[in-house]
Amino acid sequence: MRIGCAVFVSVQHQPLQLAKSLSTLDQLSRGRLEVGFGLGGRRALESFGVPGEGLVTRFTEGIELMKACWTEQKVSFQGRFFQVEAAMEPKTYQKPHPPI
Repeated sequence: MRIGCAVFVSVQHQPLQLAKSLSTLDQLSRGRLEVGFGLGGRRALESFGVPGEGLVTRFTEGIELMKACWTEQKVSFQGRFFQVEAAMEPKTYQKPHPPI
């Protein structure tokens, strides 16, 4: 049995926090996690404080950053919306990361 959700509107979350939560869930489920990500609607996101400008870039950067957290020992990420120098443990159970 796999564990998953229909779609996370990932731009509503901080990528590091979401990566950590999903990694922990993947560890606890022994690699049964499947993850879906989506953009969401511009108007709806603005009510959550996420500006519509650069939405696609924010989305793709967030996915790249989460994948880096799951696969790299030390993450050094410099993007338009996210600049990160960090390390995250535990890594995901599934290698290189859960199916997206």
